[in-house]
Amino acid sequence: MVADHAIRPAATRGPGLPASIAPALLDRLTSQVSAAPDAARVTTNAPYTGAPLADLPVSTPDDVEAAFARARAAQKAWAATPIAERKKILLRYHDLVLARQEEALDLMQAENGKTRRDAFLEVVDIGIVSRYYARNAAKYLEPKRRRGAIPLLTHTTELRHPKGVVTVISPWNYPLSMAASDAIAALMAGNAVVQKPDTQTALTALWSMDLMYEAGLPADVWQMVVGRGSSIGGALMDNADYMMFTGSTATGRQIASDEAIARANATPYGLNGSVWTRDGARGRAVAARVHAGTVNVNEAFAAAWGSIDAPMGGMGDSGLGRRHGAEGILKYTEPQTVAHQRLQGFHPPARISPDAWAGLLSRALKVMKAAGVR
Repeated sequence: MVADHAIRPAATRGPGLPASIAPALLDRLTSQVSAAPDAARVTTNAPYTGAPLADLPVSTPDDVEAAFARARAAQKAWAATPIAERKKILLRYHDLVLARQEEALDLMQAENGKTRRDAFLEVVDIGIVSRYYARNAAKYLEPKRRRGAIPLLTHTTELRHPKGVVTVISPWNYPLSMAASDAIAALMAGNAVVQKPDTQTALTALWSMDLMYEAGLPADVWQMVVGRGSSIGGALMDNADYMMFTGSTATGRQIASDEAIARANATPYGLNGSVWTRDGARGRAVAARVHAGTVNVNEAFAAAWGSIDAPMGGMGDSGLGRRHGAEGILKYTEPQTVAHQRLQGFHPPARISPDAWAGLLSRALKVMKAAGVR
């Protein structure tokens, strides 16, 4: 969020665009790009008409540095915000996305050119993801007791701390899902986000950020930068505590036999596969042999993608990491182990020789194995 919004030139709406994409909306969204008042501008065009769509300010490396400075300063207070408060914000965001979905659909169609039916799936996706992490983050992030080295004498706790400032670089093909789903998890984990969406679909990404602020996100926790080429790439990478590239290279494929499985696996890619069969049990068995991060039985992609409680991602050259489920939020945290040794540790007490102590510990290990202690 930038203080100089009001002095930027007002946006204009190109011909043939939906009425909801009014100059006031365009001006509000483009004004939230982290860029100087006199920034160079770039114009995007609606793919189905070629009409001018958005006049966007272009962020420079200095603008990126400033965005990170604001995000890093805001992140400390955000990380200290109780998870219950973060939950309320995400649930309000859930409601706003559903209530204002016509705006999102119009923006996605105008920027991306996809059908309204396909765009609606992204609205559903973001609603599900925001609700899921709102209601499950506390379970994933809470301190967890772990077994210590010496039963009863070692008190061990696993803690989860936010990474700090996460950079999200999102592509054009799923302009709402890819822009918002990882940002939601990163924010819920207590991080700030600096995002670089594809320039062609920057309005949709800005819309998702705008709604999150309307839902109650503190100012400056989510920043958006816009640019062409690699001019801002170094600044993004140098400042980030964690980088998330939400696009991936993949092939979808249908599997029918052992030969087909072998052919499907003879590729460096492995994001998504599908198995089509009348025998569900056999289909699931075949799916387990496919080298892909998600495999659907009798469905192309949506079944696995929509299973938000399970991790989704690629194998091989089809991307790194996972979104959704526990892994989708824990990747935005640093695990910390705090171990408190009480009474007696591994060193022998003063009145016991090292050899006698070693023998005593060795017998204890044998007893624990025999007792089934893990």
